[in-house]
Amino acid sequence: MTTTPTGRNSATAFPPDVQHKLQMQGIFLGSPGDGLRSCLMFPGHGAQYPRMLDGLAERYPVVDDAFRRVDATYGELTGRSLTGLVFSDDAASELEDPEVMQPSIFAASIALHRLVVELGAEPEVLVGHSLGEISALVAAGSLSLEEGVVAVHGRGVAVKAIEPEDRGGMLSVQTDDDQARHRLERLLVIAGTGDLRVTRSLVNSPAQTVLSGHGGALDEFAARCREAGLETTRLPVSHGFHSELLAPAVPVLEKTLASLNWRLPQVPVLSTVFGDYYGEDDVARIPALLARQLVTPFSFQDMVTRIHDRGVRAFVEVGPKPILSGLVQRILDGRDAVSVPTNVHSVGAVESVRRFITFAQVHGLWQGQRAEVSESAQRVDVAEPANAGPTSEAVTVDADALLKVVARHTGVSRGPSGGGQADGR
Repeated sequence: MTTTPTGRNSATAFPPDVQHKLQMQGIFLGSPGDGLRSCLMFPGHGAQYPRMLDGLAERYPVVDDAFRRVDATYGELTGRSLTGLVFSDDAASELEDPEVMQPSIFAASIALHRLVVELGAEPEVLVGHSLGEISALVAAGSLSLEEGVVAVHGRGVAVKAIEPEDRGGMLSVQTDDDQARHRLERLLVIAGTGDLRVTRSLVNSPAQTVLSGHGGALDEFAARCREAGLETTRLPVSHGFHSELLAPAVPVLEKTLASLNWRLPQVPVLSTVFGDYYGEDDVARIPALLARQLVTPFSFQDMVTRIHDRGVRAFVEVGPKPILSGLVQRILDGRDAVSVPTNVHSVGAVESVRRFITFAQVHGLWQGQRAEVSESAQRVDVAEPANAGPTSEAVTVDADALLKVVARHTGVSRGPSGGGQADGR
């Protein structure tokens, strides 16, 4: 049954934790005529896993075509099949190689982008996180898909040339409140006065700051964080990106990127390097800018905030893991915005896309032009949630009444204080 709340914008009618719990069950809440302006987000390192998007190419020809084209160019560059590596028994170890990891994330992201565009999505802006900026530029038409494969493979080659002992790593620090952020800031200042070399490379959200450094330095800093009551996690990446540890790779990557035919993006792309949208004057500088990105820290939090300030309210992650969509929820907590992944490994690629279609219909991302899935894509009844029966009908109710219906069927309720909670079912 499709139910839509009236009287309030769907992005703020329900607490974020309620929306998240329902979304995990394939249920999306929206108001008639939302027509939200959207942003597509392309992830970077850490989004990879073996057998990414398993089953999606068989279901959607546009995904199969993207994989085949990536494979053809990757084969010319390496003599190997990228999808063969990602779907092999040794995929986990193969994906540790930057020459495999980075093109595979790119391939999955571009395949998903082409699918959601074929389904009718019309994004207002694109943004990429680290490696994902190349994916965003390809999606915007700055390079062909084949040129994009050359770019991301060249990026992998460039960083792989750094000696293993000099590559470093990345450490995520959890900063859930102002006190935690203050403690982290103090530790960074103290580290800077001694021999402990760590760099604040990313601010992903108010709750997550990422540091880069050599392995020993990160281990020591993690120990200091634990003493200060801060939780840390080593990230599954190959290098200490967005720090001077990557300096040797910059000229190597720039040479590869300069050999490509860059064009002005046809959709606005927000740059992580200079914090603005690429313009005509920037096209000639793109190779140097993307090469410098390897050593340039940035704030994903600031970028999302800027896009939101532009009036964008729907943030869609096109990549193999739900990473950026979760960050957006934390960055824009309490503000008028919704976010969704297009692939969740535990749900499965085909079902994830089906849920995205429902999300897009509920929030009007088709801009009123394409209410149905194209013939080359799987046809589904996007008006119904994943577990709806065959004879559902649409009804319109107020927000409070809708939450009562939702609680009966899902075990998620608003709770006595307005926050979502499970009722024990």
